[in-house]
Amino acid sequence: MNGTLTVRKTVFVLVAGPAFGSGRYGLACALVCKIAQAQRVPAITAMHPAMFLRGVSARFKDEGTGEFLRPRSYVMQVSDYVMGALDANLRIVSLVERSPDEAFAARVPRATKYIGWPMLFVMSLKRA
Repeated sequence: MNGTLTVRKTVFVLVAGPAFGSGRYGLACALVCKIAQAQRVPAITAMHPAMFLRGVSARFKDEGTGEFLRPRSYVMQVSDYVMGALDANLRIVSLVERSPDEAFAARVPRATKYIGWPMLFVMSLKRA
């Protein structure tokens, strides 16, 4: 991606990911966020806040160059997301945490060290 993507002014925020262990998709998420931020559009990628307790922060590897992209990370708690949604006058439809299990780790061996550890936090929201 050469950075020529134009973000329309009607875009208020860009949410990309999660992209754990996903190669080119993860790189695409990082690059699109970088371009959006350059055009003053807030860009967010997220993983479960508990991952920071394991010393893990967002990182994406360019498989072509081997370069790692590390976007700025902010340590948040689940309550920060919940209160942010409520403060924005949104209704929480569902709130789900996901952890890798043995079946997932068999497909993505890097996830083995995170079995049983929450990695993904998803909120479904509607306007209140």
